[in-house]
Amino acid sequence: MKKFLNTFIYPTCTLFTAYVFLFLIIGSTAATNSDFIAALTMNTVGMLFMLSLSLAMLNCIFKLKSLNTVLKVTLHFLGFIISYGIIVWIFGSQLDTFSPSMVLLFLLLLSVLYFVIFFIGMLIKNAMKNRASEDEKYSSMLKK
Repeated sequence: MKKFLNTFIYPTCTLFTAYVFLFLIIGSTAATNSDFIAALTMNTVGMLFMLSLSLAMLNCIFKLKSLNTVLKVTLHFLGFIISYGIIVWIFGSQLDTFSPSMVLLFLLLLSVLYFVIFFIGMLIKNAMKNRASEDEKYSSMLKK
C-alpha cells in the first residue's frame, strides 16, 4: 500500500495542486486582460485530476531499468500527448469551438513545453551526477 501511495497517489496530488494553481494564475491573468473568466467547474477539476493521474502513471516509465533513456523519453512523450489529447477530448466541453489549426497549435505548444521541461530536468540530473562523482573520495589503486 505504501508503494502505491508513493508511486501514484502522492505524485498525482502534487501535480493536481500545481495544475490548479497554474490554471488559476493563467485564468486570473487572462481575466484582467479580457472578458475571459476561468472557472473551476467540476468538469475542469475532473480533467485536471485525470491529467495529473495519467502523468503520474507515465512517470513510472522512467523507473524501468531495462529501457534506454531515448526509448523511455519517446514512450513518455507519446503517452503524454495521447493521454492529454484523449482526456481533453473527453472532458473538454469547449473543444468543438476550436478549429483544427488551433488544436494543432495547442499540441505543438504542449510538445515544446514538454521538451523544454525535459531538457531542464536533464541538465539538473547531469549536474547532480557530475557533482556526486566529484565528491567521491579518490582512492589509490596502487599502494606503496
